Amino acid sequence: MAAVALFIFFGGDWWLFGLFAVLPDLSILAYMGDDGKTRWPAFVYNTVHIYTLPIALMIVFWNFQPAYLLGWVAHIAIDRMFGFGLKSTEGFRQTHFQLLDRSIEEIKNDKIP
Repeated sequence: MAAVALFIFFGGDWWLFGLFAVLPDLSILAYMGDDGKTRWPAFVYNTVHIYTLPIALMIVFWNFQPAYLLGWVAHIAIDRMFGFGLKSTEGFRQTHFQLLDRSIEEIKNDKIP
């Protein structure tokens, strides 16, 4: 994976890389006690599972050599590789991958007159 290769290139503490590779999954805790009527759990989960935040933090804190944030990038890549997508506000199990798949099936089933 590119994130691991970049981390090896820049160097750093592997325990920090591992820590930041695991931390994004704590966002699942936002779903605890959720009644399904709010969008906040999906917002929290999706915020930490997009590439923008770790890459932006790496750029902002570049002088502090934040190569360990590549663990966060690796986590997101591994989630996508295994099919775990961004969460929908309709529920935890509904992701953008299922929505995309459903849209493709709807297009295939459309009859053009």
